Amino acid sequence: MSVEKTKLGVSRKTDRETADRLSHDEGGRERGNDAASRTEGETPSANKAGASGRSRSRWLRALRIILRICVVPVLFLIALCGGLYIGYVVLGNGSADDVFDWTTWQHMYDLIFADS
Repeated sequence: MSVEKTKLGVSRKTDRETADRLSHDEGGRERGNDAASRTEGETPSANKAGASGRSRSRWLRALRIILRICVVPVLFLIALCGGLYIGYVVLGNGSADDVFDWTTWQHMYDLIFADS
C-alpha cells in the first residue's frame, strides 16, 4: 500500500499491484489508451475528469437508491392488486366491481376470523 496524491490534492491509498492488474488484461498487454496515457504512479481512477465526474456519479448513485426505494413498494402494490383481482375474479368467480370494494374484504375477514 502506498499513499498518492490525486490531481485535486487529495491523499488516496492505493495498492500498486491492483492498479497494475486493472491496467493490463489477462495476457499482460496494456488495456486501451488509458494505460498508455497515465504517468507513473497514477491510478485509473485518478485520471478521471475531476470533481464534476465525482459529483455526477454521486447524483447517479443517489438517483439509483431513490428509485429502488420508490420502485419496490410500487411493484409490491401492483402485485398485490393483481393478486387480489386474479384471486377474487378469476379463481373465485366474483364480480370485477367488488374486487376493490372495502366491504367485500371486511366481510371475508369476518368470515375467516369469526368466533365459532
